[in-house]
Amino acid sequence: MLTGHVTDAARGAPLAGVQVMVAGQRVAISGDDGRYALVDLPAGPRSVTFRWIGYAPRTLEVAIATGPARVLDVALERNPVLLGEVSVTGVSRTPERIVEAPAAVAVAEPAHIREMAATGQVPLLVGDLTGVHIAQSSLFDFSLNTRGFNSAANRRTLVLVDGRDVAIPILGNQDWADLSVMEEGSAVEMVRGPGSALYGANAFSGVLAIRTPSVRESRGARLSATAGELNTRRLDGRYGYVAPDYHWGLRVSGGFQQSETWDRSRTNIGDAAREYADAGFAASTIVPPAPGYDLRALTGQTKSGAAGLPGAATGTPDPVRTWYGNARADWYASNGSILTAEGGLSRVENTVISTPGSRSQVTQADRPWARLAWNSDAFSVFAYYTGRDGDQYSLASNFRGIDKTATMHVEGQFNRSFAGTRGRLVAGASARRQTIDSRGTILDAADDGRADNFYALFQQVDYELAPNLKLVAASRWDTGSLYDAVFSPKLGIVLTPHKDQTLRLTWNRGYLTPSSFQQFLFFPVAAPLDLRALEFGLRASPLGPSLAGVANGALFETSAAVPALALGNRHLKPEDVAGFELGYKAQIGKVFFTADAYSSSIKSFSTGVLAGVNPDFSPWTAPAAVPEAARPAVEAAVRGAMGPAFSRLPSGASAYVLSFGNAGKAREYGVELGVGVQVTTALRVDANYAGYRFSLDQKAFMPSDTVLPNTPPHSANVAAVYQAPSGARARIGVRWEDAFKFRSGAWAGDLPSSRSVDVNLTYPLRRRLTVSVAGTNVLDEERVHLMGGSIIGRRVLVTLGWSQ
Repeated sequence: MLTGHVTDAARGAPLAGVQVMVAGQRVAISGDDGRYALVDLPAGPRSVTFRWIGYAPRTLEVAIATGPARVLDVALERNPVLLGEVSVTGVSRTPERIVEAPAAVAVAEPAHIREMAATGQVPLLVGDLTGVHIAQSSLFDFSLNTRGFNSAANRRTLVLVDGRDVAIPILGNQDWADLSVMEEGSAVEMVRGPGSALYGANAFSGVLAIRTPSVRESRGARLSATAGELNTRRLDGRYGYVAPDYHWGLRVSGGFQQSETWDRSRTNIGDAAREYADAGFAASTIVPPAPGYDLRALTGQTKSGAAGLPGAATGTPDPVRTWYGNARADWYASNGSILTAEGGLSRVENTVISTPGSRSQVTQADRPWARLAWNSDAFSVFAYYTGRDGDQYSLASNFRGIDKTATMHVEGQFNRSFAGTRGRLVAGASARRQTIDSRGTILDAADDGRADNFYALFQQVDYELAPNLKLVAASRWDTGSLYDAVFSPKLGIVLTPHKDQTLRLTWNRGYLTPSSFQQFLFFPVAAPLDLRALEFGLRASPLGPSLAGVANGALFETSAAVPALALGNRHLKPEDVAGFELGYKAQIGKVFFTADAYSSSIKSFSTGVLAGVNPDFSPWTAPAAVPEAARPAVEAAVRGAMGPAFSRLPSGASAYVLSFGNAGKAREYGVELGVGVQVTTALRVDANYAGYRFSLDQKAFMPSDTVLPNTPPHSANVAAVYQAPSGARARIGVRWEDAFKFRSGAWAGDLPSSRSVDVNLTYPLRRRLTVSVAGTNVLDEERVHLMGGSIIGRRVLVTLGWSQ
């Protein structure tokens, strides 16, 4: 065994997160105390490399012998960042230098993960990375996307935590409030562009891959207490133990957070306009969905007046609360493989989420999870379970939604080299079973309580055609009970003119499957419609005699209460994206530079809920008691009054039906530029820019559907980080977005150009005690990120942390 401590040469402080590599593979990470361990290394001479951002890599030759552990303590010197040397795994599902990865990818700085942990807001870690767009609509509600066509409840970006798909099964989007992954030693990678060739559905626009630390990487105890604006209170704790022989370890962690939010009730006419006036919107530009007010106030408040009518909300909204607890056990085998068993439970209360056209409040949601994994350099096998027991209400309609879901997934892959070292193969397979039960509150009773199965095969081959030229070919085959088989290929050429420079050209295809919500929805969009006036008018018209055989009040079965429903569409097809990407990466001295240009074609958009798009619901037909000769005239009169949404359910009952459909073609183009400069050993500056353009084939869209990319045409980020030899650290980031149009269901508007300034400060009070400040939007420039969402303001938090 080889063990030791890694420290900062200037101040002698332990360094956490240092990559310790043998033969080019990352095999250990230093823990909070700077200690690392390489267990069961074969005897003989070995080259051991220590590498981390902000420090000069150091390689030492070590003779490994049987018997007692060899101790090797290493002090690293601060040095210009060589970001091109950082290892990533999200692009090819195997470790590789970021400069060589055959896709556009960026990583969150490890120190930034630590300093943002108190916020609990995972998307903020990547919001200022190149080509990333986040639209925040509440304290913990974000729509994270890369490139174009963002939306409320966005699900175009796949989010994986140690391989676990953490999306909500019924909708396919994320509940960010229940992710407790921002801890010391975590790695966060943002891969941009279609990733379905290796990851399947929902990797439509990109993949956010999060890796949490092993027990060895998180030894010792950590406690932190946070307080700040929005009356935020947060406590977090963790303890990791590694056995003296380094063959097993155990870690437990937990935390609690409570905070007020920026959300407001909109139960009175004009509430939305008054709220948006604080962000500079004219009242005439804010037109909320009919009837123009919400029927339900936020939890903790009471709406005055009669049910169904507008009224002021009184009282104070209940705060958002989150709890989490996790445990992990690792066993380290003599051949270098690791067996992991872990699990946890999180609970969130009172979070508000935006969906196309409305908001919902989660009164309580529990998410249990468990994962079993066996990993080595040559293969990985894992299985996981993720559940959700949620209870929420639509603020617009006051209807309750219950969400009892579970996902069970098993997956395996192997990695092999061939043709010497010229070729590399990554191949694997997965199987998943997903159960959904809304107890009749969200899905059609005929399709509720369902269980669906999904299967996949995937592979990627990298092969050196010449010393500086590599071919990349990947593909994935997916099938399941909700959609027909889908094939997703990827082809690429990577030219390496210098070991720290690459030029690549790739073609990708991705897809986005319809969710269970889109396919099987059965949900009232409004209170039942009273159509007695319409029936009375028809009886008083020349058509009256033809209705003599229909009982009064029964033209629409129960004309006083005709249901208004949003229904799923079982015929939906997956959305499809395909396109080219040209990219360049280079580490030139103190500068790391990336440039990416792309052109993609998107077709078969899943529309919002619209009238007349579902073939299962034909235009309304007159009752059998209406004479045949008069039926066309009666039907034309009713359809003219009610529009294409008026139909009949399979039971024969009249209903106002909205549903989902497939329509539309679009092309998007963009350029993404990023640069990082180590100005001095203490000062680093990063900047990026994204430009976006699109065109729509209007003939391919339905007349009642309007699709917008919901993406700024220009955006930029600049961040400066100063790291003092004493360990003090300061970071300031500025994010700017150009004005753009945003549409989310019935909500639509022009979002003005905006900027946001974020500040992070860390100062070591003693060797084991630090104080840190995390401030987002510190200038308190109140703005709307997503039409229909809340106005987002400033939040400054102060954290006192102790580590053992």
